[in-house]
Amino acid sequence: MSKHFVPENLPTHLQHYIGGQRVDSIGGETFEVLDPVTNTTYATAASGQRADIDAAVAAATEAFENGPWPRMKARARAKVLFAIADAVEAQEDRLAEMETFDTGLPITQARGQAQRAAENFRFFADLIVAQQDNALKVPGSQLNYVNRKPIGVAGLITPWLISFTGESSTGQLIFRNCAENLKGMSMELGGKSPAVVFADADLDAAIDSTLFGVFSLNGERCTAGSRILVERSVYDEFTERYAERAKNIVVGDPHDPKTEVGALVHPEHYEKVMSYVEIGKTEGRLLAGGGRPAHLPEGQENGSYVAPTVFADVKPDARIFQEEIFGPVVAITPFDDDAEALSLANNTKYGLAAYVWTNDLKRAHTFAQSVQAGMVWLNSHNVRDLRTPFGGVKASGLGHEGGYRSIDFYTDQQAVHITLGDVHTPKFGA
Repeated sequence: MSKHFVPENLPTHLQHYIGGQRVDSIGGETFEVLDPVTNTTYATAASGQRADIDAAVAAATEAFENGPWPRMKARARAKVLFAIADAVEAQEDRLAEMETFDTGLPITQARGQAQRAAENFRFFADLIVAQQDNALKVPGSQLNYVNRKPIGVAGLITPWLISFTGESSTGQLIFRNCAENLKGMSMELGGKSPAVVFADADLDAAIDSTLFGVFSLNGERCTAGSRILVERSVYDEFTERYAERAKNIVVGDPHDPKTEVGALVHPEHYEKVMSYVEIGKTEGRLLAGGGRPAHLPEGQENGSYVAPTVFADVKPDARIFQEEIFGPVVAITPFDDDAEALSLANNTKYGLAAYVWTNDLKRAHTFAQSVQAGMVWLNSHNVRDLRTPFGGVKASGLGHEGGYRSIDFYTDQQAVHITLGDVHTPKFGA
C-alpha cells in the first residue's frame, strides 16, 4: 500500500459514557488522539478528571443497587454476553481497522484481537452458567454452603486485557492509594520475560517463536520474550540466523496485510524506545535495526516506526537486559549450563512470563518449577486456554485473572452454616 488508509466515518470527538449517556468531561478537558503512522491528530477525546470519575461511580452504584443486572439469573446474563460476542464478530473487520488506525497494530494481528475478545465473552457466558460453589455436609448433623456475592462497582484501567495493565511504578502508586481503604486489587504490571534456548532445542521452531514473541504487536506486549538466553554451543548459529530473519521483517503501513511490524502507539513512547536503542548500542553488539526503518510508505515518514532491533552479547547488568522497553528491541545473552540459565532468567525484578526451548522433557519441567514467572510456556508461545490463570510474580503483578480466578476476584464469598440436628451448646452462666 502506498496510500495511507483512513477508515470511513471516523469520530472527531470521543465522549465518556456515563449513566447511559455520552457526555463530555464536566470541566471540558480534552486530549488529542493521534494517528501513529503520521502522528497527526484525527480526533479529540474527553479527558476524565476526578469529578467525572465520581459521576461514573455514582451512576454505576445506582445501577448496581437498583438496576436489573445484579438480580438477573445466570442464563439471562449469559444471553447478554453471547449477544455482545455476536456483535463483536459481526463488526470484526471494522473493529480491527479502527484498532489498527488508532494504535498502529498490524491489521492481521488486530483481527486476532477482535476474535479473542468475542471468545472471552462466550467463555464467561458459559462459565457463569456452569459455575458451582461448595456445599459441605456432615450427614444428619450440619450443612455448610457458599454464597457468592458480586463486589459491586469496580474501577478498571483497561488498555488491553485485565483490570489494570501498566508499568510497575504506576502499580505501586495505585497500591498505596488503595491501601488506605483496603481496596482489593488485581494488577498486571511490567515484564522482562526470558526465552531460554537450550542446545538440544528445535532451533527452527525456537527462532520462529522468539521472533514472533518479541516483534509481534510491535513489541508492545507485556509477555514479550525480550531477553533471549541461548546455550553457548549454539549461540553463534542462533544469533546469526535470528538477526538475518529480523532484518527481513516487514515494517510499514499497519493496514497492509503484508506488514509484520507497524507504528508504535504514540510519539512519547517512540522516543522512549529509541532512547533504549541508543543505550543498547553502548551495552551490546548491534546485529539488526538500531533506528528507524530505511524505507517507509509515502506520507508516513513522520510515523512512530522503529526497525526490529537485535543486540547480542548483552551482560546481565545492562539496562536493556533489566528494564522493560515495550518495543521491538531484544537482548540476547549466552549461557553455559542449566544453573547459569536459571540464574540469568531470574535475574530481574520482574516475573511475568518465561519461555523454555528444549527437547529434554525432564529439563523443561524442572526449569519451569524453578523459574520465577507467573506463566511458563514450554516449546510454545503465548497460547493460553482461557480457563488458566493470567498474572505475574515479583514486580510483574498482584493477583491473577482468568477462569475462576476472575470470578473469585469480582465476588465476595460468604460461608453459610446450618445445624440439621439438635443444637448442643455449652451452657455458660447456667
